[in-house]
Amino acid sequence: MSRIGLFIELMTFFPEYRTVFCLRTGVRGKLLSILCRRMPTLAIQAKSIGAGLVINHGHGTFVTAEEIGENCLLDQMVTIGYNNESVPPTIGKNVTIHVGATIVGEVNIGDNSIVGANTLVISDVPSDVTVLGVPAKIIVARKPALTHRQSKTQLKTKNAS
Repeated sequence: MSRIGLFIELMTFFPEYRTVFCLRTGVRGKLLSILCRRMPTLAIQAKSIGAGLVINHGHGTFVTAEEIGENCLLDQMVTIGYNNESVPPTIGKNVTIHVGATIVGEVNIGDNSIVGANTLVISDVPSDVTVLGVPAKIIVARKPALTHRQSKTQLKTKNAS
């Protein structure tokens, strides 16, 4: 399928895509939203959004974040925003936020973290963990994945031994 055909398909059948497209393109997106309406139950406001943002079933999803990292996944009914403070949350890279999760206040969600369904996050979440509960508690801590360079270095030291 050509890139233009794919773009038309995404704009026609995926309201979540339309909403993020209009947000990223500014004035041109607002003009295009006359023809392809944005999803009314999906609101996103962030200073920067990394590539690869995926919104599954954006119904009832409201996001006000300082920053959203690359390759993040948001499910439906997620709320991210202020808590009587002037700074919204910051979402790291490769973060998954499941159905009904709420993240409020000046908190940081670390890279490669998972926020479970219906979790209330009111304090910082470190990298490489899974949090669950009200309020959020760490239930699984994972070892961070090695980068390509780190794995090559470990292989060299192992072979030298």
